[in-house]
Amino acid sequence: MFFKLEKLKKEKSIFGFKILSSETSTIFSYIFLIFDFLISPFFGTDEQFLIAGSLFKIILYSSVLILIINSYIQKSKNIKNYWFFNFPLFLCIPKLIYRLIGYLFLLSNMII
Repeated sequence: MFFKLEKLKKEKSIFGFKILSSETSTIFSYIFLIFDFLISPFFGTDEQFLIAGSLFKIILYSSVLILIINSYIQKSKNIKNYWFFNFPLFLCIPKLIYRLIGYLFLLSNMII
């Protein structure tokens, strides 16, 4: 029975969707970070735009953190390539958490 639960855990998510592989999670993490770098200068300075930008950043950074964790959990047999491509992402984790907490505080201060 334990083997069946472990197999289910690695193939399907809670909602029944296929879980992304390590390579796919890594690629989408980089795509999201590049997207963040390219789109951030276009957020406005009004309160309405700051709230929308904060919500966008919270969702983006949470997604990247989840993808990095999934990449670690689903890592493949080829360890050298895994560490080569994911080491920069692991270095970004403290910065992502810091920014995520910062945008959460910014959003809570704007709403209150």
